[in-house]
This record gives sequence, structure tokens and C-alpha cells, in this order.
Amino acid sequence: MQTDSIPFANAMFVKDELSATPSTTIFGIKVHRNFSHVALIYVVEKNTPYLIDAHIEKGVAIASAEQYIKDKKLRFMVLRPRADLPQLKKDSLLPQKAARYALDEAKKRPIPYDFKMNFADSSAMFCSEVGSYAYRKNGIQLW
Repeated sequence: MQTDSIPFANAMFVKDELSATPSTTIFGIKVHRNFSHVALIYVVEKNTPYLIDAHIEKGVAIASAEQYIKDKKLRFMVLRPRADLPQLKKDSLLPQKAARYALDEAKKRPIPYDFKMNFADSSAMFCSEVGSYAYRKNGIQLW
């Protein structure tokens, strides 16, 4: 997926899942949360996105869209929780709250990269653990 020799589009729209959460547009696609590498998107005032993810080199980090894409992202996929989930029917802003939780945790404490990939211990996190942890703390078990 990170090759320079095979040409493919940076972004490809597949299906838009309805969401009440704030959004922004990246590569011509309406983005609420990014869930591929894995990163979460927290959208602030004026549709400004911040991406929260984990890197081997620095642990959990917060980046602007410009900073994020400079980190050799040749493509990404946007996934959202289904709008028909009971938790989202009850609170349509739950994805925004989960992303905000991850953002606040990253600001509150240094979180190193979790080389053991232990979902049960949040003192260190790997990329998909960031999203899983934030959603779990907000009532949705992703995996």
C-alpha cells in the first residue's frame, strides 16, 4: 500500500454513511472520522480536522490534515460506524465524542507506541488501539 511504482488514486469514494458529526473535505471526500491506518478525525470549528493516531517513532500523536498527509499516506479509507447502531441513534455525536476523547488523552499524557499490541493496557497504544480505546470509552466495541 505504500509503493511508488503502482499508480492509483489518492482517494476513491465508495459510499456515504449518514452522520450528524462535524465534517470536513479531504481529497474531495466528506470526512467525519478516518479509520484505516488507523486514525481518528476530530473536527473543530470552521471544519478544521485533527487526526489522532499512533506511530512507532513517536507514539500517539495529533496532526493537522497537512501534517498527516506528509507522512507518506498514498491512500486512505474512511469508515464510519453505521448510523443505525443503537448507540448512534441515542447520541448521533458519539463519533465526535470518541475522537475528542482520544485527542484529550493524547494532550493529557505522553502515550508511547504499544509494541506488544495489548488492547487491555492503554498505557501504550498501537494505531488501531487508539480508535478502539476511544470508542470503547464511549460505549461502542469496534473489535
